[in-house]
Amino acid sequence: LDEDVAWARLAALESMRLLQPVDFLFRPRQGREGVAWLRLRALPQRNLDGSVLWDGVVTNVSEDRLRQERLTEALHEKNLLVREVYHRSKNNLQVLRSLLRLQISDIGDERLKRLALEMESRIEAMSMVHQKLYQGRSLSQVLMREYVPELSAMVLAGFHPENISITYELDESTM
Repeated sequence: LDEDVAWARLAALESMRLLQPVDFLFRPRQGREGVAWLRLRALPQRNLDGSVLWDGVVTNVSEDRLRQERLTEALHEKNLLVREVYHRSKNNLQVLRSLLRLQISDIGDERLKRLALEMESRIEAMSMVHQKLYQGRSLSQVLMREYVPELSAMVLAGFHPENISITYELDESTM
């Protein structure tokens, strides 16, 4: 394209002035074929008479660029699907928890009620791991130093402990 050719010309002039290597991509028009992606790598050398001799290579990288664009598009699509799966999973966990909560209110047997509350805590712990995975740097690992304090607070809140404090010494390990 015209702006690429103009930019390439300026880069080449600067490279020639400083006698430094040049390496850039540009898109010249290719007649009816449209636009091609070309990569220029060259090293200017000054001759004894002061003229500049270029030693370099121009490579057609159009297929590489097209492949890169397809990969970028596929990655974007994958990210959209991961977000969709995340939201569906989150909603399903919330539905499970809500249904369990409804059942807990109808349970008269204290032993069964305690078991149902434990199940609810497990679902909440899974939800927390799920949220940490989604919000973290990786979709496959959770930093323990972020997860353990929240999990501990959740567990303690469920048992209404008095005079209990927790001290953490957590490194950068992951789960």
